[in-house]
Amino acid sequence: MASVYDASLSRPSRSAWSGVASLILGRLSASLLVLIGVAFIVFWGIDQAPADPVTAALGPFATPEQRATFVQQHGLDDPMPLRFVRFIAGALQGDLGQSTTRPVNASTLVGKAVPVTVQLTTLAILIATVLGVSAGVLAAKRANKGTDRSVRLSAAVLVAAPDFWVGIIAIQLFAVNLGWMPSGGYQPLANGFLPWLEHIIMPATVLALPLSATLANQVRSSMIQELDRDYVRSAMGQGLSSTRVLTSVFKNAATGPLTLLGVRASYMLSGAIIIEQIFNLPGLGTLLVEGVRQGDLAVTRAVALVGTMGILIISFVLDLAYLAINPRARK
Repeated sequence: MASVYDASLSRPSRSAWSGVASLILGRLSASLLVLIGVAFIVFWGIDQAPADPVTAALGPFATPEQRATFVQQHGLDDPMPLRFVRFIAGALQGDLGQSTTRPVNASTLVGKAVPVTVQLTTLAILIATVLGVSAGVLAAKRANKGTDRSVRLSAAVLVAAPDFWVGIIAIQLFAVNLGWMPSGGYQPLANGFLPWLEHIIMPATVLALPLSATLANQVRSSMIQELDRDYVRSAMGQGLSSTRVLTSVFKNAATGPLTLLGVRASYMLSGAIIIEQIFNLPGLGTLLVEGVRQGDLAVTRAVALVGTMGILIISFVLDLAYLAINPRARK
């Protein structure tokens, strides 16, 4: 059985690590270009929106002189390319622009909202990974039996169920009927781990369920394909424990689920907008909705830019995880 594990346990050569370094540098460069491109598209798109930042800031009864002064002070009459360059230059220094509806910088508002969304999505990804992998491995181990059919049926229901509907049902059941946890709101970690957990565990679980269902199906399919290979039958025939064999099989089958996790985890940031609204969480999703509703262009741009950065960071981290799990990819 040594040959079965040699490919995955062999120490990569110096040229393999050189390839990894080149890949990382290439991904970082591509991510930077994507970020600049998305920032321009977002800036241009919001600039074309019908919302009037002057009216949003001064109200509908501002005099022409007040409007002209506001436009001049904020450079709103400058050409769009010049305003975009000024926005990027400010963003590189941590200045995402002045909110037009609140007397604070957009960076301050985003800085307060980012920890909430990061905590929500990180916990959701963790929950989805644990549930999805466990259910997928269990279904693959008992393929075409009652357990497998139950996992597939549950996954189909969770994938089809809308997030807002699941969230409302969860609030009604666990908050209103059972009183096990609050129906919404947020408590920072500084106020204690348990208060933080009881406020965020339900929205994080609701956000995680669709991903866990999709991940369970992917893990099941990959595991079943891998379990049918000759080296698995050879390993079982040599008397190796099922735990050791399943561990090796999962390691070889993990590349597909990991790719899926990377794609779907990025979508969780957009799904967090709905969840934060339902559970009244002061994260980036809530801030984005408020910015759009109030016509606050600076806040809307800032949230869109930070959200794009979050998606790129998630993709980059999962690329590194892919290389760690599959050493053959380093070659």
